[in-house]
Amino acid sequence: MKYTSILIFLFSALVGIKAQDLKKGQWLKQQFQALEDGDSLVIPSGKYTIRDGFYEIEANNVHIIGQGLTEIVTLDPFEHVLIAHSQRLTLSNLHLRHEGQRLDYKCTEGVLRIENCKDCLIERCDINGCGIIGIQFGYFRKEHQRKIRVQNCHIHNNSNAAFGINYRDLEEHQIQAKELEKKYGIYLQNNTIENNGKYRWFPQRL
Repeated sequence: MKYTSILIFLFSALVGIKAQDLKKGQWLKQQFQALEDGDSLVIPSGKYTIRDGFYEIEANNVHIIGQGLTEIVTLDPFEHVLIAHSQRLTLSNLHLRHEGQRLDYKCTEGVLRIENCKDCLIERCDINGCGIIGIQFGYFRKEHQRKIRVQNCHIHNNSNAAFGINYRDLEEHQIQAKELEKKYGIYLQNNTIENNGKYRWFPQRL
């Protein structure tokens, strides 16, 4: 057991993954799964990494707030970083992204996926590729998805586009705030949207 632990530590160090980040990532994933309606979760500053899969939020009327630099990361290129299925959800001050070690690492899913949500606020978040879509709004149904506000966020370096609606990429020149408000109930305010598209596959290196 001792030698196994040493080998795991050495492997993690070689590929740039800190064991404490993986431990914190599993803790955060469990916290998201344990959320109940009306809960608030303040995430201490730090890096939270999972090797496989994605983080998921299903409770309603919840507030998720990062303190300082709160990095939420998945190493899995085939999954989103965070998926939410919530009503009245607030995500504040979170840095969401994929990370990889291999030079041929390519993402096939987005960073943040908002599915059948209503009355959501995404504020002061850094949505950083290589997720193919920064924020994927999923399928819209009039009775579910309305009043989704994205404000003061930095959405950048995503492979295909900053936003996806009904699983179609929305190019930066197509982002018309008034149309998004009227047609989809998405409100954009004071965001920095840059360097998305043109197949920027590669994420920030470890």
